[in-house]
Amino acid sequence: MTTSHRRFATVPFLALAFLALAGTAAAQEEQTNVSSESAAPSAEALAIQDFALARQLAVYGQRTGTAEPFLAAARILAVTPYHEPGHEPRREGGSGDADKPAVPVMTANAMLAAARELADGDEALLAVAAEIEGSMTKGLQGGPGIDHDRVEAGQTVYYSDLTFIGGELAIIDVQGDGDTDLDCWVYDENGNLIEEDTDYTDHCILRWTPSWTGPFELVIKNYGDVWNAYVLTTN
Repeated sequence: MTTSHRRFATVPFLALAFLALAGTAAAQEEQTNVSSESAAPSAEALAIQDFALARQLAVYGQRTGTAEPFLAAARILAVTPYHEPGHEPRREGGSGDADKPAVPVMTANAMLAAARELADGDEALLAVAAEIEGSMTKGLQGGPGIDHDRVEAGQTVYYSDLTFIGGELAIIDVQGDGDTDLDCWVYDENGNLIEEDTDYTDHCILRWTPSWTGPFELVIKNYGDVWNAYVLTTN
């Protein structure tokens, strides 16, 4: 009799638990997924800043035709772990018929190759490149996610598969090649605008702390008349 009573007593408990979960889900459907409290930056978040600096150095080296910025970028990339998530954005509009030189992809080896080409036989610069190559750590894993892509003139791209953890600082960094204006927006799963960067540069930095773990959508718009090769970095 006691056993039967205990078994029956679990029914309202399970019902209450179900209602509580349903209430939480319903609340999340109505709320905006951003916390009023900002979390401290993690090691990955700090690494994103390093990658942004490396990208700026590479863009500067491309624009000035000098080896030193590429060497500095290579030194950063050689010691900072990262992975390539391989996101596939959705694209709308735009034209891709304009031609221009592209900044090398953000890898230490690509930076070193560009530096050696621009060094034009300078033994001191080549020695620095050799020293950086020798210091590269094999098998680096973890760290921020980095995607290389480009957005055509007038095109908008959408990343709908970005998930961030509740209670932890989320960072999205979009660094273009310097040729056009890129604007960026982040929306939560309920379509609420979370963050935006709409200045007149092609460097977007978006930071927020999600209230719960969930998906977010990143929108990138190219307002220029030529394509822009960008690097997307997320923690």
